[in-house]
Amino acid sequence: MSAVIQSGIATTDPSLAWPNVDRKTKGGKVINIPFWNRLVDDTDDTDDEVLSDSTALTVNPLSSGESAAVIHARGKAWGANDLAGYFAGSDPMRAIADMVAEYWTVKQQKLLIKTLKGVFAAATMADSVNNISTVSGSDGLISSNAMIDTIYKLGDANEKISGVMMHSEVMRKLAELNLIDTIRDADGKVLYKAYLEKRVIMDDALAPDTITVDSASKKAYPIYFFGQGAIAFNEDTTGLETETDRDILAGDSVMTSRRFFTMHPRGISWTGTAAGVTPSNTELATGTNWKLADVRKNVAITKLIARVD
Repeated sequence: MSAVIQSGIATTDPSLAWPNVDRKTKGGKVINIPFWNRLVDDTDDTDDEVLSDSTALTVNPLSSGESAAVIHARGKAWGANDLAGYFAGSDPMRAIADMVAEYWTVKQQKLLIKTLKGVFAAATMADSVNNISTVSGSDGLISSNAMIDTIYKLGDANEKISGVMMHSEVMRKLAELNLIDTIRDADGKVLYKAYLEKRVIMDDALAPDTITVDSASKKAYPIYFFGQGAIAFNEDTTGLETETDRDILAGDSVMTSRRFFTMHPRGISWTGTAAGVTPSNTELATGTNWKLADVRKNVAITKLIARVD
């Protein structure tokens, strides 16, 4: 199971569930996720009404919005020759079958990372990014102050943040700074690592960008902060197609696996077009393909970009 799902950062959304969203009969490559607009936000400078025995209250209709989520259609095929199994002393197709679930866990989390890269490259998400990586000297390094400043990008909604995803090099540096806690159960078993009680997800797919600072080449690492349920996830279980085929003349066996799912940041809309049936990871990582759909404070994700040395 993906770490983002285990942590509660990614949760299922009924509006994305199959067969509620029947792709096979209705078609389409995008699902619209509806949401209710808040009754009040930071831009509302109107007052509530003073009760009167002669004047009725003014009715204010509840408005709604929606964000567009991509349906991802992905697949992979593997194969082996009978001779490979004979000389290895085990069944290669069984080995492949045992590793398919792990394969998709890794690939779906990588897809999410590419999505986040694109989302935070969108102009409408600039206020949710804290980029200190280009700052000269130690001020551009990861620190507790930088982490806290990024959490507070959500202002008074900062308490929504419950998890953080980072590269192992960032984790190493924070551990050196004694900023990482180990959360254990009553029996002393390690449950997870945490920063300020926020669950840490470590993934080296969060590749750093190479930048130049003080005339030297440096690595700028992305760190993402999430609120509970910030990512909407659902999968078409009827589309979990695993098939096998065999060429008896060549002694080759093949297994294919296809997945149809959504993994989408709530409050964000896909606005782009895909060259293929659905977007590639490169297209997901492109900022012009995304925009903010909801009030920024309702989108419980922020991003820090920092160096570790």
